[in-house]
Amino acid sequence: MKNTLNQPWANIAVAAAPWTPTVGEATAISDLKDAISVALSGGSTSCSNTGSTRSRYSEALCAVGEFLRKLGVPSVEADTFYMLAEAIGDLDVGSIHSLFKDLGHPLLRVSKPANKPLDISQVARQRASIALALVALIAAGRKKQEAAAFLAENHPEIRTIVGKKSKNLKSTITEWDKSFRNKSVKNSTALQLYDLQEPKVAAQIKGIALALRQQKAEELADRVVREALGLSLHFNPNERP
Repeated sequence: MKNTLNQPWANIAVAAAPWTPTVGEATAISDLKDAISVALSGGSTSCSNTGSTRSRYSEALCAVGEFLRKLGVPSVEADTFYMLAEAIGDLDVGSIHSLFKDLGHPLLRVSKPANKPLDISQVARQRASIALALVALIAAGRKKQEAAAFLAENHPEIRTIVGKKSKNLKSTITEWDKSFRNKSVKNSTALQLYDLQEPKVAAQIKGIALALRQQKAEELADRVVREALGLSLHFNPNERP
């Protein structure tokens, strides 16, 4: 038997063996190629695309994030690409994510908006999740003010995403709810998240037996808030409370 300990190339043939993807992996790869092609040509895939260079790069990053999720990569890792895509997109509306502070590349220079800069997408999306937590509590039978008081009392950490002028956390939460219901939220990503999930959350809670509805609504609301403030980019309403 040959001694291969001093032959580092001995295992190269094994490492370089052809990889045969599964049907699911092959589909994910094909979808990624198509999505990146569409994104870089100025089309729209999973993010908002304005056609600018930054927007095209943002779209491509979203495609990578979606690809990784299809392959089963943990959300905390795949979501990094969504977060970077959002941060790039925020530059077009005058908001700058901490990722890009002190960077000199012209692509990363924040645009000067005509009006007050919008909240970065991350914060707007977190607020959408808080509003969805409120939806869950209301669907279980609580009045809006009571539900907002529950969230404010049990999750004072929500204060980390309120504006500087906010004095009352309960009132701020109800204002967020009103803004999303009235579609006056200017961040399209956050508004899309709320519009997509609001009916699902309400239906999920109303489908629970009455005796357990309040408890399960609180559990779901707590989980949604924790995930939102933990910077999770994807809330899954299909995960049963």
